[in-house]
Amino acid sequence: MPAVATHTAIMLLARARLKDLSAVLDARIRAYPANQQPLVLERRLLDLANQAIAAFAADPLAPQDVLGGAALGAGVSKLAVMGAMGPDIPAFSNLLQPGQAWLFDTVHKASPDSDREFVIAHTTDLAFDIWAKALPRIRAEVAQDKQDVALQRVRAYVLGHLCHVAGDLVSHPFIADIEWHLGTDAREKLSHADGEGSHDAASAQRVFGRGGLRDGPDWEGAWPKPGDEVPDQLFAAYTEALETVLSAQSNRPKGLADFERILQSLEPPVLDDGFIKDGYETLKSGIIRHVYDRGAPGWALLLTPAMLPIIALPFLALALPGLRFLPLNSNEADTERQVFEMIAHAIYPATLSGVIYQAISMSVSMRGEKPRQVLSLVSLIVHLIPAVLFYVESGRQAWPPEVRWTLLFALPLAIQGIFMGFTIADLTRKTEGSKLHKRRAVTTLLPPLFTIGMLVVWAVFLLVFVGFLAITATISGIAELASDDGFNPVAPAFWIAAVAWFVLGIVLWVWASFKLRDIKLPETPDLFAAQKRHVVRLFDEETLYLDPVAPNPRVFPSGRRALARLWWTGEGTMSIRSDRFGLVFRLNHGGADRPDQVVPAPVAPMTLAEYLTFLTATIQDHAGATGSLQARALQPAEDYELPPGAVFAAHGDGGSTEEEVRDGAARLIALGTADDDAAHVLQHAPKVWQSIRFGPLAPVARTVLDREGEQTGIEAANGYAYVHDHNAAQGRGRIDSDSLMSLAGDLGALLCLGAMPHLGGPDNERIFQVFRNWSLDRRRVNEWRMLIAGRAWSEKTGPDRYDAAMPQGAHGPADQAAWRAPIGAAAAGEAENTALAQGWVPAFRKWLDVMREPAQDPNAAAAFRPDDPTNRALSRAVAWLLDLPEPATRVNG
Repeated sequence: MPAVATHTAIMLLARARLKDLSAVLDARIRAYPANQQPLVLERRLLDLANQAIAAFAADPLAPQDVLGGAALGAGVSKLAVMGAMGPDIPAFSNLLQPGQAWLFDTVHKASPDSDREFVIAHTTDLAFDIWAKALPRIRAEVAQDKQDVALQRVRAYVLGHLCHVAGDLVSHPFIADIEWHLGTDAREKLSHADGEGSHDAASAQRVFGRGGLRDGPDWEGAWPKPGDEVPDQLFAAYTEALETVLSAQSNRPKGLADFERILQSLEPPVLDDGFIKDGYETLKSGIIRHVYDRGAPGWALLLTPAMLPIIALPFLALALPGLRFLPLNSNEADTERQVFEMIAHAIYPATLSGVIYQAISMSVSMRGEKPRQVLSLVSLIVHLIPAVLFYVESGRQAWPPEVRWTLLFALPLAIQGIFMGFTIADLTRKTEGSKLHKRRAVTTLLPPLFTIGMLVVWAVFLLVFVGFLAITATISGIAELASDDGFNPVAPAFWIAAVAWFVLGIVLWVWASFKLRDIKLPETPDLFAAQKRHVVRLFDEETLYLDPVAPNPRVFPSGRRALARLWWTGEGTMSIRSDRFGLVFRLNHGGADRPDQVVPAPVAPMTLAEYLTFLTATIQDHAGATGSLQARALQPAEDYELPPGAVFAAHGDGGSTEEEVRDGAARLIALGTADDDAAHVLQHAPKVWQSIRFGPLAPVARTVLDREGEQTGIEAANGYAYVHDHNAAQGRGRIDSDSLMSLAGDLGALLCLGAMPHLGGPDNERIFQVFRNWSLDRRRVNEWRMLIAGRAWSEKTGPDRYDAAMPQGAHGPADQAAWRAPIGAAAAGEAENTALAQGWVPAFRKWLDVMREPAQDPNAAAAFRPDDPTNRALSRAVAWLLDLPEPATRVNG
């Protein structure tokens, strides 16, 4: 799920910090004597904060009651709310088309493949390029008197987009920990979406002050309408920026060979002019409206067309004069009609319901699968014809059996069977890929569901209703049940059974309403995901690999995937077990097991090819000779130096519970004897085994057996809280907390400050230092330290120099080699050291606390609090981050 409430909350917290910063600096500047000018640092940051606040307030404004009330949600543009989900919009484009997620993944990590996630992902370049592409389009295509409004809306969108970037930077390592915890007897393994859904529910309660996710005004009210409120140029600019920054149209980023083989088999959509707009419309009118805003009463209303025909089955059957199923009449002709009506009737009661649901489905998204959806709608509409004819003929009883059975049963059933075949084919499609590829089944599901599916419902009805009649036989009499009346609306048994069926239907209706409400997003948060502390999952430099062809070659470690085939050509049976940090081989020869042969995983730089050569030259047969173990890399053109540590997947690593993983890892599997499908496939270890657990206090050591009980105990003592409690923070007289959501909000505020000169300001005032082209999905240890935890090391060639991770192309300086930090080389060293030692966000917070105190000199060589850096060091750190001059510099005249 898209974490709409979470990202909206982070955007609002970023704006709240900007307002806080503005108030603090305005008060300081007003307190200066008339003959004293403020510091450039103070004046410039006040101007930037006020510009950002004004940009957040672009027309149209979101209703403040949707966004948590006046204190947090007043004066916020709907376009900022939209932007807070900006990087995720492509996830909903061509929603039902297989392979459509490639662009969403590319936006987040410069690659569609989770096994090829780049460290430098061009994420801030994309945000700035959306503005750069929208500006000339609006100037050329929008009436002059409306251009400023359109540009203000795009500016608000970009600030929201950057807040999403900040949110992902801080949130995804936390979500990864939730996702990578194994299931236990007391708790199922959770997915990425489960974690985000629980955080949405918790955000609704603790940030927006709601009783639950759907308790309160509809979320959709805060979202702008395409066309009326969202400039069409914004969608076109997003598309053009994707091409400029990522070559998403002309030469999209590629994944590894296995990924590309699967993706191409799915025939994925291409990025065209309507792709982004469709994603936004689906998100707003589909996901927000139906998943976020539809509570149990709303789902009950939506279920009405499905449940009414089911509940009304006893009464619908009364419309069939020939229906007699308790018992069948002894007359052959009557018996045939009774059988016909009893069977054929089942495929018609819900036909109109199917038309309604198909229309609703098509209103959410038709792109990419329109022909299938239209054909499904047509088939349901056409199915109404035999439905009407069936009920008319039942009253007239004029058609001969062969005509009735052919036209009113066999032919409609065959047509709907074709659609069922399409649906089953999509559901069972072998792609080795994500379940998302099976979404296309929805396009042909509804016709058979509301026709053939009703056969199943009818069969259940007959069994249950007859059961009800039997139970009430003592009331209406056995003789009555055995009479030809059978379905007798006068008999008490019928009405007692009908009421029982009605009650059962209502119970099912209510249960389904609550179940569907929570099927994707829970109304209240899950205890483990949203209310317990967790560590974050990070990656050290040694786990990265260097892509052999990419211009920015550093890539986060691969997940579980096939690396090589191993087979045994010697005597006996050779078996293998992976301990992740090495491989264990055991030969059974002559009915006896030989001593295990253990080969460690690489501890020094070594490619897969080199390791396989070493492996085959190491493993011995019963006579002590080598050469019987054979190996072949599956993708030799993609070979790279393997990371040290846990390299190879254990046999149980595909499991979802501790027991499955433990039992699988202990197994020895016999190697095949040839390079064929029976050969053993050596797999790369999952990302979880390459990751480092990191808490607020320090990195967290992996327990010996990695038991869930031990991990949760460690996390309780050294873990992060995620969701910010806004009321509790205000009760302490603050707007922030130590939660990751609050830290993400402050990072978003820093990005918004740095963005303002890029969004219509002079080129010579643009800010670069605070931006990096981070991956939105993964975080390195040093990146986390740099942003959040502190004690990071510098990745720059010099503290005042430009580096390759900062904005590139038109969004960087004209001459990167000549660029120097405005603070100057002398002060830049202390500035960078302070920012890295504290972490960007903590340094910013500590500096703001200094500025909050009128008596504190921001350039004092003393510290405001014990153990904090000096005031001057903190001021220099903030000035360095935002490309400002030496903090002691005052405004000129």
